[in-house]
Amino acid sequence: MNQPVTAFAVVGYKNTGKTTMVCKLVERFKSLGYRVGTIKSDAHEFQMDRPGADTFQHRQAGADQVAIVSPQKWALQVWTEQPPTLQQLLSMMADVDLVIVEGYKQGDLPKVVMADEKGAIFQHEQLDSIVAVAAKGGLAPLAPPEVDVYDRDDVDSLVSLLRRVLSLEQRV
Repeated sequence: MNQPVTAFAVVGYKNTGKTTMVCKLVERFKSLGYRVGTIKSDAHEFQMDRPGADTFQHRQAGADQVAIVSPQKWALQVWTEQPPTLQQLLSMMADVDLVIVEGYKQGDLPKVVMADEKGAIFQHEQLDSIVAVAAKGGLAPLAPPEVDVYDRDDVDSLVSLLRRVLSLEQRV
């Protein structure tokens, strides 16, 4: 049976640097030898295909799932009534040591909360499992007192914390 994948989330208000932080974390974990996957929660409709493409035409014809495969990568688009749960998505992530999730504020994944430019953070009383807050200059006066605040540019310290909290030190 497959081991559950190790994952954590980067959450926060819009325009707080979540995507930038996810990219920095991916780069740092990769430099340490980890195989990293990501999941992005998008509240809006997204477009992976383009009109005129063969796969676009497959969908227009009524296909419920469309896969495209090339020598270096593949993708599967699935149209459903309800999106998959985060746990279902995580169970599909194969051959990675770690999954970094952007979004998905609700749920029990360990979370890095991004503070906005003024140091304000998403309503932390509504969040479970906060392991760190990342803020400009390491200042987030409204952060929960029991949670350490890191400078958003100090990715090495944040990665050290996450490796410890997620028991990743022995994985690579």
